[in-house]
Amino acid sequence: MRAYKFLNQQYGLKSLYERRLRRTRINELNDPFELRPYDLTNPKVRWAISATRVEVAQRLGLLCFSAYWCDPLECAT
Repeated sequence: MRAYKFLNQQYGLKSLYERRLRRTRINELNDPFELRPYDLTNPKVRWAISATRVEVAQRLGLLCFSAYWCDPLECAT
């Protein structure tokens, strides 16, 4: 199976040259709603989710890959 990683030209070439992939921390994601699939209308739930997100962001990161080489918004699957 092939997996594709979307990077801009600068970081894509750097990653190939260095043979490394950089993880992204949750607080660095470009979509503010990423990893927030919850109903946040309850203030207690909203606070708990935000606190957990901050704690996890300090320790962990993530890598995102795609099964398709083209832009997911433009691919017809």
